[in-house]
Amino acid sequence: MLTNKLEEALTPLLKAEKLAPTDTIILNNIAHCYNLLNQKDKSIAYYQKVLQYGDEDAKAFAQEQLKELGQ
Repeated sequence: MLTNKLEEALTPLLKAEKLAPTDTIILNNIAHCYNLLNQKDKSIAYYQKVLQYGDEDAKAFAQEQLKELGQ
């Protein structure tokens, strides 16, 4: 059941990314959803985008998440 909700949440987030591809809040939320769905490669890719576009706080958070994902 939770998986369905997470997949439903991804649809508007991915649309939002198309409108604002450097918005780190959107990118973090996408990464988090993929992480919860055990899609680690996609999660890592989105956290790496946060590292590219984020401010220092966003980058620090993404780096922590990447460490937890084994990166």
